[in-house]
Amino acid sequence: MNLRRYLWWCVAFAVAAAPTIAAGATSKGPALQRNKIAADLLSKIDAGRVAPDEPIIVSFTTTPTADVVKAVKALGKVVRPLASINSLSARMSGQALATLSADARIASISPDRDVRSSMDIAGPAVGNDLVRQSYNLTGKGVTVAILDSGIAAGPDLSARRVVAAVDLVDSTSTGSLDRYGHGTHVAGIIGSTSSVEPGIAPSVRFVSVRVLDAQGAGRASDVIRGIDWVIQNARKLNIRILNISLGHPIYESWRTDPVARAVAEAWKSGILVVVSAGNLGRMGSGYGTITSPGNTPFALTVGAFNDKNTVVRQDDLLATYSSRGPSFLDHVLKPDLVAPGNRIISTLAAGSTLPKLYPDRIVPNGLELSGTSQAAALTSGAAALLLERDPLLTNDQIKAILMVSAEKRFDLSRFAAGAGYLDILSAVRSVGRFYPVHFNTASPVVVRTPNGFNLIPGNLPNSTAVWAGTAVWGDTAVWGDTAVWGDTAVWGDTAVWGDTAVWGDTAVWGD
Repeated sequence: MNLRRYLWWCVAFAVAAAPTIAAGATSKGPALQRNKIAADLLSKIDAGRVAPDEPIIVSFTTTPTADVVKAVKALGKVVRPLASINSLSARMSGQALATLSADARIASISPDRDVRSSMDIAGPAVGNDLVRQSYNLTGKGVTVAILDSGIAAGPDLSARRVVAAVDLVDSTSTGSLDRYGHGTHVAGIIGSTSSVEPGIAPSVRFVSVRVLDAQGAGRASDVIRGIDWVIQNARKLNIRILNISLGHPIYESWRTDPVARAVAEAWKSGILVVVSAGNLGRMGSGYGTITSPGNTPFALTVGAFNDKNTVVRQDDLLATYSSRGPSFLDHVLKPDLVAPGNRIISTLAAGSTLPKLYPDRIVPNGLELSGTSQAAALTSGAAALLLERDPLLTNDQIKAILMVSAEKRFDLSRFAAGAGYLDILSAVRSVGRFYPVHFNTASPVVVRTPNGFNLIPGNLPNSTAVWAGTAVWGDTAVWGDTAVWGDTAVWGDTAVWGDTAVWGDTAVWGD
């Protein structure tokens, strides 16, 4: 054997005998368990962009014991527990993440993602004035929790109506403030007492849960802490509705997404959770752009309509920015319905950021904003009216009533308008007519077939065929939507969002 061939065999043997190091692992620790890591965090690890103190949410297979929490602390900094979903928020390095992922007691690891905040003619457009005239419903006796940037008390939102407030952004605050202005705008849509621009349910009580800072941004872990707080205090404060007009793009299934899981737990506790669909409808085809936690099957997810500033409904159109379903990855049929969300006038929080950023949106009676945030708030107000009419309604019954009574718009895909356009008068008239106490309204999963689309209502335990009826969805022919059929962003495996956060900020302020 000549020298060249001898050296070649030596190198080949050395390579074959060397220990294999899995992707994402180093010789200093165990291999990264990639199946436990959320896709967007995994891409950061693969690109070497994980910070030394990367904010994460760690989910456990069971209720964490002191030993497993101690194991997490040994690898990084534990920030706080997230009780409703058997999780905690933490900060640690990429190498520590690899070590943590190898622990059998860890179910999944997700980034602690950023979240953002996603009445003029709108009330009459959905029949609210007729409800007030015919039934004298104002939301009396109903408490709505608003998970947002806080609520600034004022003439149209008196301090006595804010029965509790908690601030999860600033520990030195009592929570009765709004430095951004979004939460106050949402609260005004639900229950302002303004004689010029009254809210849908002007007698409701509020609970303010501040999770967004003065720039309208926050962390997923703070949102989960806020949901936990609402669950823990719901009975004491009689919280029946939780409005969440914020979110982030979908990077993982709702079954592992921490915020989506927390929303599901709130729903299971008996709270009606109303969530904005997102404002990403102008991205790509618009389909598959629902944001989290709007992808949670249990939540009542609301898209936005443009009421054209007229009382008549015939000219109302889907707002172009309103996110459409089915949800990315899970293909849950969303939104559940749509409501007015375009150029909605509501309460202005004096000294807050929004009116300073958008002075052109200041109007004599408040602040004019657009988005699915506003549509969700309007729907929360409608739900409060139903609860005043029948306080024994469950969250599943309210969701079903609002969807079945919604006006069917056959000119729109069900992925854009869900069960239809909110009709408060029809919903109030429906109370007491039907709906058993025990049934499941989890939004169905959509599957493709050679002839179009089918719904799988039994995708969750104890589901019924409540969504199979044409009373909810109307004409089944609308499922042959070729625009969605050929959309690889919805049905493909690749991440639709890319590496950058997409908020659609310009869509929020006008259509």
